[in-house]
Amino acid sequence: MARTTDNSPLVQGLRAAGVEVTPRVIAHRHQAYWNATKDHVLGSNAQILTDLGKSRVKNKDAWRAGKALARKAVDRAPPSMSQHMQGAYDKMDNPRGILDVDGFTEKVARYGTNVKIDVDAQAAQMMYNALVETFNHYGDVMRSNRAVRIEEVDKWITQLNPNRNSGNPDYTPVSKEQALNEYWPVLRDTILDIVKNGNMSARLPPYTDNVYAGFHRSPNRPIHGAGIFDKLIGAFLNYHLVGGLAYGTRIAWENLEDMWVALSEAMGAAESTMHDDFDAYDNHFGLQLNKLIYRAFQDSSLFKENSELRNAFEWFCLRLIDEDETLLQISPTHAMKMRSSLFSGTPVTQFWGCVFHDAFYKCLEDNFGFGIIDARVLSDDGIAVLETGAEESARMMDTYARPLAEALGHELSPAGVKSYVVDLIIER
Repeated sequence: MARTTDNSPLVQGLRAAGVEVTPRVIAHRHQAYWNATKDHVLGSNAQILTDLGKSRVKNKDAWRAGKALARKAVDRAPPSMSQHMQGAYDKMDNPRGILDVDGFTEKVARYGTNVKIDVDAQAAQMMYNALVETFNHYGDVMRSNRAVRIEEVDKWITQLNPNRNSGNPDYTPVSKEQALNEYWPVLRDTILDIVKNGNMSARLPPYTDNVYAGFHRSPNRPIHGAGIFDKLIGAFLNYHLVGGLAYGTRIAWENLEDMWVALSEAMGAAESTMHDDFDAYDNHFGLQLNKLIYRAFQDSSLFKENSELRNAFEWFCLRLIDEDETLLQISPTHAMKMRSSLFSGTPVTQFWGCVFHDAFYKCLEDNFGFGIIDARVLSDDGIAVLETGAEESARMMDTYARPLAEALGHELSPAGVKSYVVDLIIER
């Protein structure tokens, strides 16, 4: 029996948690519906939550047939609704499926404006110094790289992730060809005003509105995504970051395996390694911490010699500290008011996370005596090769690293789960 979206478990659960949720109907409702339910329909390797998901393990052919049927139904829904069901559409419970999973509402609720994350003043000052040093180092590494201009869209467009949900206002996948031929001509002048002229007040509604798309990487993990306007500026910025910081920094752009390979030589002469994972990384970034990162960037030398890259990064910094209304479209018919400091799903997500993690290591070195021979970070994951033995490294991790993370509003995963120390002497 159909229920109204106002009575859906997600909407009611968020309101009970004190999150502001209001009706907001989007044009491409069928696309948002598919994005919100595909993980439920397809199942999950880590946590099988549906009968169809179970069939994925037992009979992949049946699972593929079910997936194809679901896609066909969603693809055919818009014309059918427009002819027969348009009047009743808003009363249907479209956010069902993945959004009924136990624990999902609680995780989305942390995105609300009622969640406050405090940063200790002393820890903030130490971290500020480490952040400036980190940004300065990145600036030194990138100084020799040749930059392309924002007008050279045919070069940096290669960095755009194709066929990902573009977010507000279209909520449809956008290929590189579409971005180049359909969106760039419309958005070009406003983007140039921001990147070339540094006009941070430039706006082109609805593309520059602070409305993010809600979609889901796993059946109980919410993330959100920016619109095509931000994705284009992000492609320009990331084109330079990925190439310019591929060598000479602690950032491991690609995957965890690359982290091990890059550190293998250092491990040969070390006594232990510290593996640290920040729990629910994006949920622990607050407005206070993001302002601290932005201030460190302003006081650093990163992109000082390239105003276009500096303006592009500043655009995202300002989006992440914007205290005006920021909305997260949680279903085809409802949006919730979201705290502006969230960064997952934005074009600078990986870089923002890497900067913080790299500076976190720098802070441990400068203030708490960590002897880090070498290290690699990939957003919330990190490996530090240490001079000290395993017992001392474990003590320092519990005594200094965990409290520092908490003082900055973050939390390292429990010991032995994702955050731990390895004794390299025993391993050898």
